[in-house]
Amino acid sequence: MFLSISADFPTMIEIHYRLQRGMNETRGREGGALSWRSGQALALLLSCILLSIPAGATPLEENAASAQLIYAPIGDQSHHSFHLVFPPQYQTAADGLKKQLHHELDTIGTTLGIRTGFRTQVELMNPKKFYRTLKLPTWTNAIYLRSRIIIPMKQASELSHHRGRDLEQGELQRAVRHELVHAVIDHQTKGACPGWLDEGIAQLLEGPEHPILRQALQRWVQKERMIPLHLLQTGFTKLPQKMVPAAYAQSLYAVKLLLNEQSPSTVKELFYRLRRGQEFRKAFRTTFSLSFSEFEASLQAHLKDLANSKDGGQTDVVWRWNYDTPLQYTEFAPHKAQMKPSHETRNACKKCKEE
Repeated sequence: MFLSISADFPTMIEIHYRLQRGMNETRGREGGALSWRSGQALALLLSCILLSIPAGATPLEENAASAQLIYAPIGDQSHHSFHLVFPPQYQTAADGLKKQLHHELDTIGTTLGIRTGFRTQVELMNPKKFYRTLKLPTWTNAIYLRSRIIIPMKQASELSHHRGRDLEQGELQRAVRHELVHAVIDHQTKGACPGWLDEGIAQLLEGPEHPILRQALQRWVQKERMIPLHLLQTGFTKLPQKMVPAAYAQSLYAVKLLLNEQSPSTVKELFYRLRRGQEFRKAFRTTFSLSFSEFEASLQAHLKDLANSKDGGQTDVVWRWNYDTPLQYTEFAPHKAQMKPSHETRNACKKCKEE
C-alpha cells in the first residue's frame, strides 16, 4: 500500500516569506494596522498548513509536476519504520529496489544486530538537487544523513534498465548496502561509532573490495605515512580530496586488521557498549582486550610494511583477509573482471589513476 503526498513547498515558503516581509513593511505606517493584521492572519493560516504536512514530505524535484512523493513501506512496520520515498516518474526503479531493500536490511540486521525502533527512509533525489542543496562533493554517490539514505537518480536510474541478477550485481546494490550499514550502525550505537570504523565496516560488508584501494593506500603511506585515526572520527566529505581515497582505504584496512581474529559477535558487543554510553576507548579495550593506542601502533607497523611492499600489497596478510558474512553471497558478487569500484570511492579514486 502506497501513501502519496503532494505539496509545493518552495511556493508555500515563498508566499509565507512575502507575507512576513509585507507585515514588517507595514508596521508603524499610517493606516497599516489593518494590512498588518490581515497579513498576520494569512501567515498564521499558512503556518498551520505547513505544520500539518508530515515531516519529510519536501519535494525531491524542482518542478510542480514532480512535487508528489510516494512513501512505500518496506517490510513489517510493527517494530521498525523503513520507507522508500520517490517521485512517481521513478516508479519502475522503485519497484525493483523495494525487494532489495527488504533483503538487505534483514541480512545486515542479522550480521550487526538491530534493535527495535529502527527508523530510516531511502530517498531518490534529482542529482542537481542532491549536490546543490546538500553541498556535497561530486564524488559522493549516496549519503546517509539523519536517518535518511539519499541517492541521486543517476544511481537509481540503472534500475530502470536491469532486472534480476543484473540488478543485484549493480553499483546501486553496493550503494544501498553501504548506506544501510551506516544507518544500522548509527542506530545501534546512537551515533557514537567513529568514522573510520563506520566506513571500514560499511566497505567490508558492501561487497568485494576494489583493487584500486590498495594502490591508493600504498601510495599515500609511502608519501605521507598513516592518517591519524583522530582525523577520521567523522564523515569524509570534508577531507581534502587528495586524502579521500586513502582515508577510505585505510579505514577498510584498519577494520580488517581489527576483526581478522574476532568472531562476528564481537562487533555487536562493541556496539552494545557504545549504545549504553560507554566511552569509545574504554569500550574498545573491554571488547577487544586491547588498548586503542596498542591497536594504532599495530596499524602503523602494518602500514609501514605495506609502504615497503614490492607487489602493491597483493600478498599483504591484512588485505587478503575476507570477512565471513552472509552478505557476500556468491550469486550477488560480480565476477572479478567486471567488479566496479566501491560506490563512494569510484569518483574519488579517479585521481589515483591519473597520478
